Amino acid sequence: MKAEALVHLKDAPGTLLEALAPISAHGGNVYSISHFRERIKGGAVPTLIAFEVKDLEQLEVIKKGFLKQGVEVTEITLEGRKIVKRKTLAVVLVGHVMATDAKNTIDRLDEYGAFVSSFDLSIAKTELPSAALMHIVIEENKYEGLLKLLDKIAEEKKLVVIREVEGS
Repeated sequence: MKAEALVHLKDAPGTLLEALAPISAHGGNVYSISHFRERIKGGAVPTLIAFEVKDLEQLEVIKKGFLKQGVEVTEITLEGRKIVKRKTLAVVLVGHVMATDAKNTIDRLDEYGAFVSSFDLSIAKTELPSAALMHIVIEENKYEGLLKLLDKIAEEKKLVVIREVEGS
């Protein structure tokens, strides 16, 4: 069966090999890789990996392998049918990000089903407010709920949330 995964890879040596590991480790057969360098965003290159699997079960194992490997997957299709459709959201949190337990914030997003693919913190002094840039991957049907969860967390922790504009 023909499967395709649209992944976003950091523009660095070795990241493609890491992304292919779950496919080869679970018996998939890669037959095509297309990089879309003209669509690079946030240092990540959209890459379409086409591969063959025996069945949906094998694809599910590979999909879980992508998550374990930290591969940012935005879409997976099997025989042209969408199995996974994800969106990536860039968010900046401003305030006392570390003092209000950044790990707790990430854990709560994870519990909701979101994947924080990157977390970059900018801090001058621990007693001063900081800023954290997060890239969050979420299944498309959970996107609105993620926005509400982010607003709830920000309100509880007295943080400001700055989100990218849709379509940017």
